[in-house]
Amino acid sequence: MADQKPAPPSALAHLAIAVDSLDAAKALYLALGFSPHEPETIAREKVRALCVEKDGLRIELLEACPPGEGPIAKFISKRGPGLNHLALQSSNLAADLQALAAAGVKVLPGYPAVGMGGMHVAFLDPKTTGGVLIELVASPIAPSIGTSGPA
Repeated sequence: MADQKPAPPSALAHLAIAVDSLDAAKALYLALGFSPHEPETIAREKVRALCVEKDGLRIELLEACPPGEGPIAKFISKRGPGLNHLALQSSNLAADLQALAAAGVKVLPGYPAVGMGGMHVAFLDPKTTGGVLIELVASPIAPSIGTSGPA
């Protein structure tokens, strides 16, 4: 039997939008028929995030926390509010990162790490992805595993 390669990331996990205010952005997405989840603060990223969902589409609204600090504040100061990144679902983060490295794609420093909802995530360097910030998202990490590998 031939070795089976893991499937590369393909399913859209979510879109992430940098916003000045979660409350103001939430109002728009409620008017569009999205259902909100509870906001979550991800201290290591200096971000407060709110997920909204509708018909299988998940959007993460990202606000700098504390205001004016972190990568979202930097993004907004350079580009204004808007699409920050797209996230793809990964069934095997370690294997995907290895395959991407072989193709010349680099992972941003500090990743893989634990992201929103305990998901194991890695951001790819936009300098190696055609200018697009891409996040790979895997299953939540089991408490005994920590951040050393995928769940």
